[in-house]
Amino acid sequence: MSQRTALILFICTVVGFSVGVLTFLAKDSYPEAVLAGPFAAGTGVGDLHNLIA
Repeated sequence: MSQRTALILFICTVVGFSVGVLTFLAKDSYPEAVLAGPFAAGTGVGDLHNLIA
């Protein structure tokens, strides 16, 4: 795995975790937090791929 790929995956993991935690703190709902976190991480992969390229 290249350093660029590792960086993109790390940033997306941090963003997804952060979004999940903030969603839980705002809404007190585990299901919404579990859906929001991976969605944010997944949508960020393509954007960061184009941004860092």
